[in-house]
Amino acid sequence: MTREKLTEIVREVLAEMQEAKDVHKAMNPGILSKDSSLKGEDGKIKISKVRQKLSSMKDKGSTKAKALRRFINYHD
Repeated sequence: MTREKLTEIVREVLAEMQEAKDVHKAMNPGILSKDSSLKGEDGKIKISKVRQKLSSMKDKGSTKAKALRRFINYHD
């Protein structure tokens, strides 16, 4: 195997690794904090309002529904 061929292979692998890292980036950062219907009078997100919003959603697989579920799992 020549040096040029090896260099090409290494560059391809590094490019694939970079693409794999993009998968783990946040899709919609701050999606819950932007929703004023989830906040109480003190301006903080309330878990009861989060539960209510999640139960009323029709599409449970959406990004917002996943964020709501994650919030409940972390704060409950």
